Amino acid sequence: DMAFDGLIPALETNKIDIVIAGMTASDERKMAVNFSNPYYTANQVIILNDNNSDIKTFDDLNGKLVGVMLGFTGDVVVSEMKDVKSKKYNASYAAIMELQNNKIDAVVLDSETALNYVKNNKGLKLAKTSGEPEEYAIAISKKNNELLNKINTALDELKKDGTYETLLKKYM
Repeated sequence: DMAFDGLIPALETNKIDIVIAGMTASDERKMAVNFSNPYYTANQVIILNDNNSDIKTFDDLNGKLVGVMLGFTGDVVVSEMKDVKSKKYNASYAAIMELQNNKIDAVVLDSETALNYVKNNKGLKLAKTSGEPEEYAIAISKKNNELLNKINTALDELKKDGTYETLLKKYM
């Protein structure tokens, strides 16, 4: 169990072998690590309290205090918005608790994780908008091409034999 922003440094120093954590294969991250073929497509969404009718789009976050997870794509997206203040968290549940207690105005988070929070917490909803699609992939050290090839082969086999689709239906 590690903080998300410590995962790539841990790969680079060989403390871990792979990262399977809903990590987006961004161009910046590709400079530090290799990525498998994509295994899932998600996007950033906005979580709100049910009584919030002010925020409908990402543009409506201007002037608001928005919770993001340190190192997640939402952190990057919100940090690039010039009139949005962000509060960074190491764990998404902490941001959700602060949202529920009206200490922040919204949370920007990956779609699947956000859907689960909304489903399991009364009083939360998603804004009717989402960010650009992003692909999740497994991160591997640049020094370990053999493992990268094995992971890509395994992903291909899981997709061909139907196991991948079964897992998606069960967990997503």
